[in-house]
Amino acid sequence: DCVGSASGPYCDPTSGACVACLSGDPSSCPEGTYCDPASSACMAGCDTQQDCDVATDAGTLTCDPVTHECVGCLTDDQCPPGLLCSDSSCEPGCTTQHPCPGTQGCCDGQCVDTNTSMDHCGACDQACILANATSQCSGGQCLLLSCEPGFESCDLNIANGCETSVPDGGVGCACVPGEPRDCYTGPPNTRDVGVCKGGVQTCNSSGNGWSPCDGEVVPTTESCFTPEDDDCDGEVNEGGIGCLCAPDAIEACYSGSPATRNVGACADGTRVCNATGTAWGACVDEVLPLAESCLTPVDDDCDGLVNEDGVGCNCTPNTTAPCYSGPAGTEDVGVCKGGAQTCNGAGTGYGPCTGDIVPSPDVCTDSLDNNCNGILNDGYSAGADGCACYPNSVATCYSGPAGTNNVGVCKGGIAS
Repeated sequence: DCVGSASGPYCDPTSGACVACLSGDPSSCPEGTYCDPASSACMAGCDTQQDCDVATDAGTLTCDPVTHECVGCLTDDQCPPGLLCSDSSCEPGCTTQHPCPGTQGCCDGQCVDTNTSMDHCGACDQACILANATSQCSGGQCLLLSCEPGFESCDLNIANGCETSVPDGGVGCACVPGEPRDCYTGPPNTRDVGVCKGGVQTCNSSGNGWSPCDGEVVPTTESCFTPEDDDCDGEVNEGGIGCLCAPDAIEACYSGSPATRNVGACADGTRVCNATGTAWGACVDEVLPLAESCLTPVDDDCDGLVNEDGVGCNCTPNTTAPCYSGPAGTEDVGVCKGGAQTCNGAGTGYGPCTGDIVPSPDVCTDSLDNNCNGILNDGYSAGADGCACYPNSVATCYSGPAGTNNVGVCKGGIAS
């Protein structure tokens, strides 16, 4: 009914009015516009993900269904690791649900390299500050580099730093010349963990100091190129040089376009880190976009629309189209006219044609062309509504008694 209407070609199923577009039907507006529900007019803005499929420095843009603007993100899951969605853009930050990339830790909502951070050495809020000493965080372990003038570490306990005060001109760490003792200069909790082990140092000949700790092994940066626990934290290849992931760790994965992740039928899979931490395995059980099909009730191509086109799709769900079920050549002739048919919810086909008028036998009492052949009341059928004769035709007639026509002077006439 709305085809050719000045108000628009679409019939609003709620109001019954002809409108320029239908809200919620992206196909009723050109690409890059959306149907405004208030005015039923196409306005500039996005309506589907395709309107925003433009690569930027911030990644793939996403269509905001409320503002109809292409934005950097709507949820944290649409941002890379180490970034959170804030005011529709991905900004630095992290949460337990959206962690940091690689081996970084999430400390106070920010990604931190706990291998080198002096405020978060080895773990969040674990500061590498030693008394009377210069320290360094390396491989997630707090190391004592040197003592401040006037102090020494005589007990080799890194936890208390340089604990011994040495007066000017006084003797430092006193000992018996040649005396050996066990030693370990690494963090106390790393001794005899992983590759780490203690060594031996010897008192010097003056009895006022000890030799370097010989034979000890202290923590180094974890490396996935070795099979040992290099940083002596009780874990092997959990992160470090050549390490991509923690051995046997499991995480969600998706190899499709970020814009289709967890949209429609699309869903994450899982992948497992190998035993050495050097690579992730294949992403299994993920569901990627397929060609849209009206043979299924889901959004197969994961664009936010269901059965908009594709295999088995014959029409856009719930839209109307003109129709006529009468013989060809009779539409808009006489009383005959077209109707409308509505596409079913699956998009597989139209329902019956409703509202159309098709040819019927002529009725001489209504002065209409009921059989839609362009001739008024030319039908000739018996009955109360039938036509007794063809309009303007003539026929022979005789009104006398039967058997007297053409006898003697009697003869028939003509009736119109």
